[in-house]
Amino acid sequence: MALTFVNCRSCGGRTQISPRVPAEKQVCMLCGESCGGGVEDFEIPSAEPLAEKPAAHVPAELAAGTCPHCFADVVVDPARHLKAQRCHACGQKLVKRRRKNQEKKADAPGAEAFLFQRAKERVWLPIAGITLAVVLASIWAIWMLARPETKNAEAPEVIPPSEDEAMSAVVAGFSAARTAEEMLPFIREPEKFAPAVRAWCAAHPERLPVGGSFIKMVSTREAPGHVISQVSVQLPRDAPVSLWMLVKSHDTWRVEWRAFTGIADIAVEEFVAKKPDAPALVLLLVQRSDYYNGTYASREVWQSLRVTDRMGGVNFHAYVPRSDAAMLEKLKVLPPSRRDGVDLPNTARRLALRMRFASPEAAALGLAEVSAIEGDGWFIP
Repeated sequence: MALTFVNCRSCGGRTQISPRVPAEKQVCMLCGESCGGGVEDFEIPSAEPLAEKPAAHVPAELAAGTCPHCFADVVVDPARHLKAQRCHACGQKLVKRRRKNQEKKADAPGAEAFLFQRAKERVWLPIAGITLAVVLASIWAIWMLARPETKNAEAPEVIPPSEDEAMSAVVAGFSAARTAEEMLPFIREPEKFAPAVRAWCAAHPERLPVGGSFIKMVSTREAPGHVISQVSVQLPRDAPVSLWMLVKSHDTWRVEWRAFTGIADIAVEEFVAKKPDAPALVLLLVQRSDYYNGTYASREVWQSLRVTDRMGGVNFHAYVPRSDAAMLEKLKVLPPSRRDGVDLPNTARRLALRMRFASPEAAALGLAEVSAIEGDGWFIP
């Protein structure tokens, strides 16, 4: 809204008027009288003395101020409260309402009240801290008394480094042997297996020396009077990693010869070719099976097994009578198998089976009958 400064005809003072207001309705802000028809510029006074008029109005002393809302220059009457005066520019009262936070700040206690409040805090803060410490200590004590007993997990058996070194020395000495006589000192019961060692060396001269190198111990278990360990050995000529059985007797590690060759009384290939009707001990990889045929067609009478040599090349089926509780107990080491010949490392185990072909019909079908399960895996004392 635009305003214009004019000279009031009543008091002669310079006041503000709005051009939009008719002249007869314009009122002077200084004297409160009508100032219509005032001149926008100052009039030049005449040389004649002015006629004295009776003082009808005594103008009040005003002061300059600033609107707290629009920051315009305004005229303020000190005799009146600011709440009763308005800005000529924005029309709002000349008193700005304070926010709540400002009122709270204005009403804040003084220094004495602050010191009194701090004094109270010095009293109750230590009390609260002691109470909290007592509560936490009580909770901890209750938990310690009521907690369940801790069950310590059994620590796995740790083979000391000396055992690994002894196993590595045995494997290295056995692998470096070029004759049967050099092999015998590293074999368990050398007097018992000397003929078999000499026969194997004579039949396989191209495999000497074996040339294997010890990698690590895979598993270990105890048997009466012995400690049996499976170790992984890397063979030369890009051969796959092989598992050897080492047996500790009288604090000395030695190679188990029958587990090394995979031959007990007879080799698997020879057993399948000759089909003996007398029981013979054979070292096999054994897997549970669901194949039942011929004489062994009854699942209630027989437990079917799929057996193979250690390389997986020769395989056939063998049957254990369910009436023999001792053999069924030893078969509990076999995990369940979904399909014959699949996932042998996880579903097959090494067992020494004494078996035979009970009839020509069974021999023709390749179905053997197990009469005994001997030893511990391929370890036969």
